[in-house]
Amino acid sequence: MDTVFVTFIYPEALKFFEVFLSNLNNQSDKNFKLLIFNDACNEAEIGHFLKDCQYEMEIIDNNCNSLADNRMNAFKYLSKQPFNNFIFGDIDDTFAENRVEVIKEALKVHDIVFNELHLCDKDLKIIQKNMISPYLGSKLYVSLEMIKEQNLIGFSHLSISKTIIDKLSNLKCDSSVKVVDWVVMSKILKEHIAFFENRTYTNYVFHEDNLALYDGNSLENLLFSIHIKISTYLQLIELDNWYENEIRELSRIRKLIESNEDIKKRFISVYSLKKRVHYPWWAQIKNSEEMKNELCI
Repeated sequence: MDTVFVTFIYPEALKFFEVFLSNLNNQSDKNFKLLIFNDACNEAEIGHFLKDCQYEMEIIDNNCNSLADNRMNAFKYLSKQPFNNFIFGDIDDTFAENRVEVIKEALKVHDIVFNELHLCDKDLKIIQKNMISPYLGSKLYVSLEMIKEQNLIGFSHLSISKTIIDKLSNLKCDSSVKVVDWVVMSKILKEHIAFFENRTYTNYVFHEDNLALYDGNSLENLLFSIHIKISTYLQLIELDNWYENEIRELSRIRKLIESNEDIKKRFISVYSLKKRVHYPWWAQIKNSEEMKNELCI
């Protein structure tokens, strides 16, 4: 066995666990080991769900003080394991029945693979189909340049080779980082490219605890997107001068929104509408130049 399916569980996510495991039972290729990194769940609670699983599994205690530390510890553990293929999936997601099968095939050729995403409600009814391919168009390969404005590759639909997991184990990521996948993939794509596999998909579930689908139309909630982009870019300044310039411009725009009533009203009007038609939050505010044009500043 050379493939491991990796997920992370925490107390708030136990409600998704049964559906997640059932979905993996339906994979066309069950020749994989499931590794569950457990952050503060009672093992007896987890064990209750595992009796019907049709694949090998292991639970690893991974209780950390932050999301970033949790992921970095997991990468270090995975780098020491005897697997060649590492398929990630979030505990609140479900997957196409052919995901493991198709991703294994793709990883024979590519070190980094990410698949399509469908945005679904809690009943798995599709809200927005194909979240990735419209952005890529005909492109099948993604570089750092293409994820500067968009957190395009996350643990919901990422798969990597042993070569990449070894590099991830040596990355540094500040404990305060909220959007860990964006920081991690930006650093990796500085030297590599990722392949888009459109023959399979992940169902990305919309719910109130999902940071990427942060909702609300108050000024505070709308400014959240700017705040997260700035805090993420601060971790990436070493990669490219573009990040420092964008931090400066976004910070200036944020101050204008907070201090000027007319700009504030335009911001709330424009971005309240965008939140209703664009998911997730990083598709709503792409870059500072676009914001300046939309807000007439």
